Amino acid sequence: MDLFSVNSRGYKPHVVKELLGLSNEKFRNWRKILDPVSARTHFPADVMFAYRILQALMEDYRFKPSELKALNSDAIFEFCLSTHIVEAAHYYVLISKRTNDLKILHERVRFDIQDRKLDHMYLKDIVEEHCNAYLAMGGQQISSNLVTFKPIH
Repeated sequence: MDLFSVNSRGYKPHVVKELLGLSNEKFRNWRKILDPVSARTHFPADVMFAYRILQALMEDYRFKPSELKALNSDAIFEFCLSTHIVEAAHYYVLISKRTNDLKILHERVRFDIQDRKLDHMYLKDIVEEHCNAYLAMGGQQISSNLVTFKPIH
């Protein structure tokens, strides 16, 4: 199965929790607050990647789930649904404290790095971390840009 296939049915919640290293309570809370489809029973690879991005924002930038929801965290899910993970490595998340807004921009789009009202996070490292987590769980790398993942039941 192609890990990044949009046609994939997805993975069960326990796989997502294991991949991200989340407790039941934390995952349940994130689903309730952040997931646009909080009642989903399976998680396609693109949705799992959206959770990885949100996790990085919460752990590395100390955002709370409610703060990310207020910033339009749905934009992250929309981005992941429409962008292949290999291409996602060329983007970054930009959060403006001035306008209370979250955007995902291509690396060619520049911003004032000195502006203290802006937080940014490049997705290249997040993509690498996410793919390495799949490999650690039994995925197989078939090229430098693609990882396949066998379903875990």
